[in-house]
Amino acid sequence: MIQLPVTDRRRYHHFRLKQNGLRCLIISDPSADKSAASLACRVGQMQDPDNLPGLAHLTEHMMSMGSQKFPDEQEYEKYLSMSGGHANAYTDL
Repeated sequence: MIQLPVTDRRRYHHFRLKQNGLRCLIISDPSADKSAASLACRVGQMQDPDNLPGLAHLTEHMMSMGSQKFPDEQEYEKYLSMSGGHANAYTDL
């Protein structure tokens, strides 16, 4: 259950993907003129196995390195740029 202040007029939809269990939260604000998306993995460099340092950082890069819709390495970044957007990924503890 999402607790909201009575003054919040946005719409919220929380669900879990059947394919992989990923939890999602969609927030719709009809008065907004821009949109955004965020993904948090909640795993960082402190969870890297001793024999694979840098695994979290590699995973960060792999998450935006091509898909069926954007198969080329920089295609997603180009799409975002042409749409007036950008991506900012980082690995943290």
